[in-house]
Amino acid sequence: MVIARAGQTLTVHVGDGAAVGRLTDDGRWVSLSWPENGEFASTTFFVTDDVGVRLRIERTDRDLDRIAVMTDGIERLALDLAGGVPHGPFFQGISEPVATSLIAGRDGPLSRKLAQYLSSDAINTRTDDDKTLIVASRRGT
Repeated sequence: MVIARAGQTLTVHVGDGAAVGRLTDDGRWVSLSWPENGEFASTTFFVTDDVGVRLRIERTDRDLDRIAVMTDGIERLALDLAGGVPHGPFFQGISEPVATSLIAGRDGPLSRKLAQYLSSDAINTRTDDDKTLIVASRRGT
């Protein structure tokens, strides 16, 4: 979950996948919540786990103009896991059409293009996991 307003963003996250944001002042992409795996690379934590929820709550007091939330199938494409940072060019390319869209809220044609891209051979050769990506941009950026 991500709740954002000018100058403040709250992220609540369980498990793998990630949330990232673009800083308004310098255009750099930063992690809002990094993936958390279990004991093995292919395991994670879930809200329904018997041992209790491993809920991570993060607050960012920087102004963000774009946010992306993704499932683990996109991690290897979009995150520098060794460096612990988002891959800026990936998110810049994905978020630019959202930022320039004239449609407020869900842009159906743009969502269909993103779905086609995420199910393309170029992407499927790099991941066989679920690929969900939500991208948001503040108006006027």
